[in-house]
Amino acid sequence: MEKDLEFWLSFHSVPGFKSTDFSLIKSKFDSIEKAWKASGDDLAKVGISKSIVNHIMSQRSRQDPLEQLEKLDRYGVKAITSDNHFFKNNLRRLSSISPIIYYKGDITLLDRKSISLIGNFETTDYSREVARNIIKDLVAYGYAFVGGFAKGMDSLCHNTTLLYEGKTIGVLSSGIDIIYPSQNLDLSSEITDLGLLITDKSMGSRPSKNSYLSSKQLVTTISAASIFIEGKEDGVELSIISNAIKQKRPIFAIPGNIFSYTSRGPNLLITQGNAQPIIHFNEVIDYIEKTE
Repeated sequence: MEKDLEFWLSFHSVPGFKSTDFSLIKSKFDSIEKAWKASGDDLAKVGISKSIVNHIMSQRSRQDPLEQLEKLDRYGVKAITSDNHFFKNNLRRLSSISPIIYYKGDITLLDRKSISLIGNFETTDYSREVARNIIKDLVAYGYAFVGGFAKGMDSLCHNTTLLYEGKTIGVLSSGIDIIYPSQNLDLSSEITDLGLLITDKSMGSRPSKNSYLSSKQLVTTISAASIFIEGKEDGVELSIISNAIKQKRPIFAIPGNIFSYTSRGPNLLITQGNAQPIIHFNEVIDYIEKTE
C-alpha cells in the first residue's frame, strides 16, 4: 500500500478540493499526512481557499482517515496516486485531471494503446453498425477500447469489445462504489474481471452532467485517438470532442447523411477541419503509426 494513502483519499473526498490544491500542499508540506494534520491557518498560508479549508476542518472532525482505506477494502477497490512509480512512468498525463485514480481490474491496461468512440445516448442503426465494425478491427489490431459508462454508444462498445474478446476500459462519472446506470451492473463485473474500471471521483460521489463531462475528459486523455461517430451539432458529444481538441488529441469522424441531425456533429467537425474523415479503422492506425 502506498505511503499516506489514507490522507490522499481524505483530501480527495473534501468537496471542491482540486488537483491544484494537491500541488500546493505537496510543495509546502513534508508529507500529505502533515498537511492533513496542519492547522487551518497553515493550510490557508500555502494558498488553500478559505472555503476549502473550512471543508477540510469539518471533514477532519467527522472522519478518521483509516475509514477511507476500509471503504476501498469493502468494495474491492484500489487507488493509485501521482506519487506511485507506475503513475509517474505511465500516467503522468492524467495528473492535471486528478492525482488519484480509483480502479478495479488490470491497471496496466492504461499503458496500452486505446481508442475512444464518441456517440449519442440514443444510437441509430447506422451508428451501431459503424461502431461494431470499428470495434472488431480495433480488437484485431490489439488496441483497447476506452469509454464512459453511459447508456447508448458507451455500453454498446464495451459489450462489443468483450464479445470479440478484446480489452475494454470503463470510465465512471461517479465513485467506483456507485455503478450508474444501474442496468450496467453486470457489465461492470465483466469489465472488472476482463478489463479495467476506473474513475477520478472519490468514493460515494454521485453522477451528474458535470461529472459525466469530466469523466469524458479522462477518456480522451487516455485515448491515443477519438472517433466521433454520431452526435448533434449542439449536443454534449461536441463538447466532449471540443475538450479533446483542446488537449490536442487526434480526432477522426465518420461522415454521415447530411439530412440526419445525428450526423451534423461529425459532419460539422469535418467541414471545419477539426476532424479527419475516415471510413476504415486502418486509417486511424496509419495516422497513429506515422505520428509516433
